Amino acid sequence: MPESIRDKGHTTKDSSEVFLYVFDYDVLDNLPAGVELATAGTFAITPSGLTQSNQALEAGNRSAHVLIGGGIVGRTYTIEHTVSTNETPPQVKSKWFKLRIT
Repeated sequence: MPESIRDKGHTTKDSSEVFLYVFDYDVLDNLPAGVELATAGTFAITPSGLTQSNQALEAGNRSAHVLIGGGIVGRTYTIEHTVSTNETPPQVKSKWFKLRIT
């Protein structure tokens, strides 16, 4: 089951697990009615050491997900998502969370 991530939140995962994390821009009126994400955007992970795949928009184009695996036990990573909206001119939105490997 995907895990919906709260902006600037924290979560943990075991180094052997692979999870789908969802960045939901439809919460707290982050996007006005009718506005969608133009693409899946980009996902940046710092420091390096996690694997990412399956970046895509969710149904409705108001959230995006990424599949994350691996990591070094005891290390905390920052996963940041940056995306543009379909507005004219487009807005650029960014959310991030901290992921600790257990």
